[in-house]
Parts: sequence; C-alpha cells; structure tokens
Amino acid sequence: MDIEARLKAAFPNWRQLVENDKLMAKQEFFARLDLEKSPILPEGAMLFPDITIGGKTAEQLEELLESMRVDIRPRARSILRSKDLFTLTEPKKINLIKASLSVMGLRRSIEPRHPLVGPKNPTTDEIFERAEELKWDCVPAETVAYVAKVMKEQLVSSISIGMIPIVNEHGLPLLFTIGIYNDVIGLDADLARPHDEWPPASLFLFSERK
Repeated sequence: MDIEARLKAAFPNWRQLVENDKLMAKQEFFARLDLEKSPILPEGAMLFPDITIGGKTAEQLEELLESMRVDIRPRARSILRSKDLFTLTEPKKINLIKASLSVMGLRRSIEPRHPLVGPKNPTTDEIFERAEELKWDCVPAETVAYVAKVMKEQLVSSISIGMIPIVNEHGLPLLFTIGIYNDVIGLDADLARPHDEWPPASLFLFSERK
C-alpha cells in the first residue's frame, strides 16, 4: 500500500486537512506581512483628524489660506509659489500622525560634540530616517493649507509638516511650519538641510502608510 493509500485509510479527509494547513500557513504569512507593513505608533504619538486634500491649484491654496486670515510669512509664500510645489488634481483622504521628535525616539545626544558646543539635537536626515523606520510617509506639501483649518480645535501651538523639503530661490531646502501666535495662525518655513538640527520637543506631522 502506497503512502497516499495509507493516509487515506488512516485519515479519510487527509486531503482536506492538508489544504487547511496550507490555508492557515498562507493566512499567517499574509498577516505577518501586513503587520510588517503597518505603521508603528509609539506611546505619545497621536492621530490627527483625517483630512481630505487635493483638487486645488497652488494659487487656490494660497487664496484659501488668506481667506482663513493666515499670516503667511515670506519664506512660506516663496514655497507656495514655487514651481516645485505640486498639488493633487483629485481629492484624497489622508490619515495623519502627530508626534514630537522625542516621542519618535529622537533625543539630544548625551556626548557634546565639542567643549564649546552643546549636545547635538536630531538632524533633518535623522528625522526622516526615523519616520521611515516607523513606516510613516511624508505628506504632500499642500497638506498645510488643510491643517490650518483644524489648528485652533487641536490647540497646537506649532507643528512642522513632514514633507519633502522644497528648495527656494536661494537654493535652501525648506519645509512648512504652522502655528498659533497671539491667537493668529501663522505659516512659516524652516530650514531643512540634512544637517540642520531640531529640538526634541518639536512636533511633526506625518501620514500613516497604507
């Protein structure tokens, strides 16, 4: 009696058992794969209200900000008018994550770099590398206009947009920072060169990876 006949005699439904095992192994594999792809949410990180972006030109975004009486600083306006600021043609819903750099696991280094220079703060490169480790994505630059709508409800004093930096007319990479100053929403832009340092308390906004 061959092996298949013996299995059939001992386990009449052996083929179904084998198929069930295959199915369970496949489900376990894809569950593990989904887990590996899922964004990590460290303790202290918060989900920002979901927003829908897209469907507006850069000019319309600037008009939207002005209609909300947002104080647009010169460096921020230079980004809004940059040829490198791209906007989505169709509306798209994105899920945002708000976290400080310390919550992301980025803190000031213990050892000073030099007796006359204090400990190093996290750099721009380190911030985006850490976001990648957490499986967080950069958000489109245009997100800042839609974030302005919910700033006051969120009681956020200042937050930087985790976007791909845009180079201004002086060749300097910048990213948007938006905050509330004296009850007025102000939109500015900070230097985001690879070596530029950021205080660990800085808040950043990224999006959940799908």
